[in-house]
Amino acid sequence: MSAPWWFALFGGLAGAILNQIVSWLLTRAKQRSDERDRNINELISQIRSVAKLSAETWALDGNTLPTWLGADAGTGERQKVRNRIRSNEAEIYGMQIQIERRLETIAKRGAKDVAPDELWAELLESVTGGEFSNPERDADPNRVRDVHANAAILIGDIEARR
Repeated sequence: MSAPWWFALFGGLAGAILNQIVSWLLTRAKQRSDERDRNINELISQIRSVAKLSAETWALDGNTLPTWLGADAGTGERQKVRNRIRSNEAEIYGMQIQIERRLETIAKRGAKDVAPDELWAELLESVTGGEFSNPERDADPNRVRDVHANAAILIGDIEARR
């Protein structure tokens, strides 16, 4: 005894629908994974940018004239360095806001922890801690080193958690 013709038609239709549902679910999962990867890549790029600008800012000395200017350069050059420190500081704070927004976006998409809070705190301290907001401060080579080291550690941890 054979099955009725409509049974075969219904079975084929059910199979096609099931195939489309599974295909859609797999495509959606791949899209989410790709979006997360794009957001994490952008986050890493932003961390590198803020670390680079911060290190450049910590290397600026708001008190001493650069040796290549000579003793008779006057205070105008010193003021230019101080203005550069202020400008970089404002840009760095803006970059930090962008990083926070990127983290919020990643968290909304279902990712739990991108990296431990301690690593974020260490990076933040090295980027904007100490006398960062003082344009008349001395250059701080230790901070330059710490900024790059903390950024590298944080990026390494983020990539390990992917």
